[in-house]
Amino acid sequence: MYVIPLAGRSVPDPVRGDILPEKGRFVVPSTYWLRRLACGEVSERQLSITPTPVRKGARK
Repeated sequence: MYVIPLAGRSVPDPVRGDILPEKGRFVVPSTYWLRRLACGEVSERQLSITPTPVRKGARK
């Protein structure tokens, strides 16, 4: 899941041992992050990952 701290919030990331950056990051879903969502400290963003198209004749 990709989480972003709400404006003005400093949210610790217990796995990495630092503060969640303003741009957010991918985290492993856990009770910790679900509580942060429920408390309104972070928001979850759905990112669409589109594969990069391979051009015909591209070398391997």
